[in-house]
Amino acid sequence: MSSEVDLKNRVRGALVGAVVGDAFGAPLEGASAREIRQHVIHRARGSGPWGYTDDAAMFIALAESIRDTGTVAPTRVLQALTARYEPARGFGRGMKLAIRAFESGTDWSRVARAAWPEGSRGNGGAVRVGAVALRRWTGCHDLMSAAELATRVTHAHPEAIAAALLQARLVAVAFPARGTG
Repeated sequence: MSSEVDLKNRVRGALVGAVVGDAFGAPLEGASAREIRQHVIHRARGSGPWGYTDDAAMFIALAESIRDTGTVAPTRVLQALTARYEPARGFGRGMKLAIRAFESGTDWSRVARAAWPEGSRGNGGAVRVGAVALRRWTGCHDLMSAAELATRVTHAHPEAIAAALLQARLVAVAFPARGTG
C-alpha cells in the first residue's frame, strides 16, 4: 500500500472516528462514573441506535465545505453548517442565532456576534476544526490561518479561537505528512 493511500485511509479513519466518538460519548456528557460504566456496557452489547450530535454535524459540514472548495471559504462554511443544521442534534443558542443571522443576509464576518457582542466562547469551533487539520496545507501558518477562519465564522471570542487553534495543531501533529510542519 502506498503512503498516499495509507494517508487517505488515516484521514478517513479520523473523520469516521470523530463522528463515532461523538455518537458514543454524547450520552456521557454530565454522567456520573456509575452511569458511564452502565453506558459502556450497554453500548458493548450493541443495543439501540447511535445518534450523533451538533458537534459531529458541524465537523461533517466543515469537512464537506473544505472538500468542495479546497480551502476554508467562510460563506461556504456557513452554507454547509446551515445545511447540516438539525435542532434535534442539540445545537446551542449561539449557533442557532448565527444561522438565523446568516440566513437573513448578515455578512459572514458579523454572524459570529449575533448572540454575543464579544463572540461566543463555546467549543463549536474546537470540536469541528479537526476537519481543517486533515487537509494538506503548505505549512503551519496556513493551517492556523485556516483554523482561525473556520472558527471565526461562528465563534469569535479570543478564548474560543485559541482553543480551536490548539485543537487544530494537535490533530495536525497526528498527520505530519499533511504539510503542517
